[in-house]
Amino acid sequence: MRRSALALLWSGPVRRFRSIAVGWLLTLGLAGCGPSDSGRSPVAIERAVAIQQSLHAANADRPAFLLLQGALQMTPQATTSQHFDVSAAYEAPAKKGAPGGIVVEFKRKDPDVNINEEPAARLKFAPGSPLVAPPPPKSTGAIPDPANAHYIDLAKPLRFPVTVAEGAARGLSTVRTTVSYFYCSKRENWCRKGTAEFDLAVVLP
Repeated sequence: MRRSALALLWSGPVRRFRSIAVGWLLTLGLAGCGPSDSGRSPVAIERAVAIQQSLHAANADRPAFLLLQGALQMTPQATTSQHFDVSAAYEAPAKKGAPGGIVVEFKRKDPDVNINEEPAARLKFAPGSPLVAPPPPKSTGAIPDPANAHYIDLAKPLRFPVTVAEGAARGLSTVRTTVSYFYCSKRENWCRKGTAEFDLAVVLP
């Protein structure tokens, strides 16, 4: 309705009232608005403030483990690798009572090098850690053959489920974390073991 009225004043047989239309536009756009809210009506401003206040109130009642969710701050490995850039982060539980996780990302420096599915990657924490790593996966003990080995999809992060140690202190701590993995090069026909170490920030609510 408002747009139709403006269009009528701006064109058609009533063009002589064009200046009135401009004045009306400015009045509707600026009335009741501060410098940073130009073009917003008082009703829109009040509605935005109400939404912001409701979100703040909702977050105030949410458990800390939910507020820790969001974009992970990945920590690069402590030492450089010739073949991979490796980073990791602690991922808080999705809900109360669920396990947390260690998320590990690998970025290849050489497209020919890949990480093996078998033997599978392993996670280890330093003694006294507030987190408990999953038990090492079973392995056949066979030496990987680059010609027919199976590799993990490095486009997706690797996730290790972890639990909280009994009696672990709550709050922020730094956890020394080691990830071991095997990788191969088909071009050069070799396989070897790699390790990446991190000092990860962990917050337990």
